[in-house]
Amino acid sequence: MSGNPVEPFGITYVEAMTQGCVVAMPAGGGGLEIAPEQIGKQVQLLPISLKLNEIVAALRRALTVESVPLQMNAYSARAVAHAYLDLDSQRAVPGHWAHKQPEAEI
Repeated sequence: MSGNPVEPFGITYVEAMTQGCVVAMPAGGGGLEIAPEQIGKQVQLLPISLKLNEIVAALRRALTVESVPLQMNAYSARAVAHAYLDLDSQRAVPGHWAHKQPEAEI
């Protein structure tokens, strides 16, 4: 469980999930971007309001989740680099910034 309302990167959450932990984290900050497909599953969101009854409900949900270690393949340096290059090539104005390198150069 983390009470840091603005965890900038969410790395600690990923580290916990790779060890098979369910994460209860505030519904804000960088953690939301790390594993959005796990929200409501291995990631339970604590309310930003920090109302006691809502926190207790989120923690109870976290206790019912069957947790499995998160596979890190999607979070490797290579996978992240490819994701950024793909996004760049999709969003860039033709001839400006978009750069797609051959597989061997990444």
